[in-house]
Amino acid sequence: ILMKLFKKIFFAFVLLIASYCVLLTITFFIPQHSIESNAEKSLQMVEKEGMYPSINQGNMLGTRLDNFTDHLMIRKTKADPELNSLENAMSMADYPRYWHGYQLFLRPLLLGMSLGSIRMIYAAILFLLIGLTSYFLTKCSDIYLTTALLISLAIGNAATFFFSMQFSNIWILTLLSVLLFLTKPQLSNTNQQLFLYFFVIGSLANFFDLLTTPVISWGIPVIIIYYVTNKYLMDKRSSLSKQVGSFVFTGIFWGLGYGLTWVAKWILSSIILNKNIVKDAINQILFRTEGNDKYPLHRLEMLKSNIRLMYPKVAILLLLITCLVFLYFAYRKRNSWRPFQLLVLFVLAAVTPYIWYNILANHSQIHYWFTYRTQIITSFAILSAFAFLIPPEKSKDELNYF
Repeated sequence: ILMKLFKKIFFAFVLLIASYCVLLTITFFIPQHSIESNAEKSLQMVEKEGMYPSINQGNMLGTRLDNFTDHLMIRKTKADPELNSLENAMSMADYPRYWHGYQLFLRPLLLGMSLGSIRMIYAAILFLLIGLTSYFLTKCSDIYLTTALLISLAIGNAATFFFSMQFSNIWILTLLSVLLFLTKPQLSNTNQQLFLYFFVIGSLANFFDLLTTPVISWGIPVIIIYYVTNKYLMDKRSSLSKQVGSFVFTGIFWGLGYGLTWVAKWILSSIILNKNIVKDAINQILFRTEGNDKYPLHRLEMLKSNIRLMYPKVAILLLLITCLVFLYFAYRKRNSWRPFQLLVLFVLAAVTPYIWYNILANHSQIHYWFTYRTQIITSFAILSAFAFLIPPEKSKDELNYF
């Protein structure tokens, strides 16, 4: 069984990497002069706004936009006339450590519009995805899980996503991943399917995201999957120990997809560009994990900064009120309490952000003003645990509604 799984993962990985290379190369067939004008307008617009403007002066750090990276993303659309399309796709204007998968839609969009309109496109997609996810979550499970997700997004200052390409990309992927499960619930029928699902999500997260809050793309879907399957398929699920094992392995396979996709980019870039990208990437990894003399690492202060920004008094109040409301509904139906031992799955999800912070400690210290949102997983896990205690209104033997 294990060999069969790794065979599937190997073929999926090869297909993904080949697709990334081909699609990015095609993107760079777009003539530079066709996007130059809109790219320049977009850069001027960002420079006028400032690199780190806030949309809420009462919470300046928590609602800061990363215009600096959006500016960088637009600059990286510039193709080098000395390089062919494949070389440009690998080089990304001399920033080859990342895949820069967002270029698949950024360069084509710049053909017809500048950043102001692109933000509206992003907002429309995000509103649509949040609406669809809320609808299918309620249909497949209950209104309590939908409420848990929406409250978690509010606490994470999701309003900033609509104005920032940098922040939006990982959420678009995450919500699409959730919708895929909710409309194709057979993805969780076997561990093989589940592990492959998360491996692919991890790979796509590395392709599209510039190291914002990538583990969100594992945390949100995994909480939803184990909530839905345990609450509505109780008689079909395996023992708790096996579930804990499979839960942990979803994270491992997500990490494999994420890490291997990154390493593949370094190797391919080194070969195609005839440069030692691997050495540069390893140096950056050491910096992002342990810091340097200029940016010394203080793990305890890093954790405090992330926690304080995620959980001001109003956020704690929102969490507390929602938990109490869920407890009230659970108490009303106390004759059919959900099994408490299954809450360990939500506890595991809740602590994951702090494991992530300690692995990418220096990155989480310098960029705490956006890495704090990784704790949306924690908020969602806590609220989902309380929602899980509320017995289902009716039995749902299968999730194949669609």
